[in-house]
Amino acid sequence: MLKKLLLRLAQIELVLLFLVVMAGSIVRMTDSGMGCPDWPKCFGYLIPPTEQSQVLWAPEKEFKKGQMIVYQESLWVSKEDFTAGSSYDSDHWDKYILHDYAVFNPFHTWVEYINRLLGALSGVPMVLMFFLSIPLVVKKPLYLLFSSLGLFGLGFEAWLGKVVVDGNLVPHQITYHMLGALFLIALIVTFIFSLQKEQQDKLPYRPALPKRSGTFIMVLVLLLLSQIIMGTQIREQIDLLHKTLSPRSLWIEQLDIVFYIHRSFSLVLVLSTLFLAWSWRQREVVIKAFDGVVIIMLVSVLSGAIMAYMGVPKWLQPTHLFLSIVMFGLLWYVGLKLIFQKRPEPQSNTSLTEESTIH
Repeated sequence: MLKKLLLRLAQIELVLLFLVVMAGSIVRMTDSGMGCPDWPKCFGYLIPPTEQSQVLWAPEKEFKKGQMIVYQESLWVSKEDFTAGSSYDSDHWDKYILHDYAVFNPFHTWVEYINRLLGALSGVPMVLMFFLSIPLVVKKPLYLLFSSLGLFGLGFEAWLGKVVVDGNLVPHQITYHMLGALFLIALIVTFIFSLQKEQQDKLPYRPALPKRSGTFIMVLVLLLLSQIIMGTQIREQIDLLHKTLSPRSLWIEQLDIVFYIHRSFSLVLVLSTLFLAWSWRQREVVIKAFDGVVIIMLVSVLSGAIMAYMGVPKWLQPTHLFLSIVMFGLLWYVGLKLIFQKRPEPQSNTSLTEESTIH
């Protein structure tokens, strides 16, 4: 029962991680990254403001300690609880010095807040997994290791989120943020695989694919990882072009060589994946998760082509990233299944045939 609960929590955690990455991409798409200029609160509020008047100074208005206002194009933080007089008194305020971004846009604020809320929500199943893994530490120490690493990873991501905000979206820190998310996805997928494997090992042995198939899949994982990293770098360039107010139709031709490497690598990845799928079909092998990889990869490449030739539509940017991270998780799962697939005992006389089905 405890292991089933762990499996369910791990699956919920994986879905939440996908949603967090998707939300982060929407934040980037809508330029909402600085919608909350401080962290972990938002303008000093636990629940962010919805109206301009909430972040402006006004006479006879009550302010709480830590509350932020926009005044003379700067951010100011209240030193204490007080009620404002008839004129602004600087003795009650400290200037916010971590960055000089002082704009309030309620839409941006709430997009960023929802992103943070999802990040906080993703910590709930991770904490539960950690405590539920403790009673199993003697028999299954890996469970506690996975949940501990997951907690550490979420904590690191939260800290990095603060660094990103304090640095006013420094480009390379955003890439590190993405790498941290991919690490967490791979970790939770591994946790799910380890929980499922115990049940699958009790099933009768089925002829397996050569172990090198798993190694080949992991090579594809590395290729996909490099694609995601390059895609993040391209996105950083697009963010800079967006700030220059350059027309979207001209963005692609202004990108550097990373874009062309990214585009060429996508063809290598697609052809390798299609070849592997075809060769397994020749052996009458069915791996459902890999069929999902093939479909998602083709849709992802199509979305990339549309962005390249149709002026980088806004709505496709988070879609393209979401498809990539789901594909990453599935591909990692398939690699684990093939590398650790059940094999016959050494004394077994079972003859391997070319037919097999891996669910």
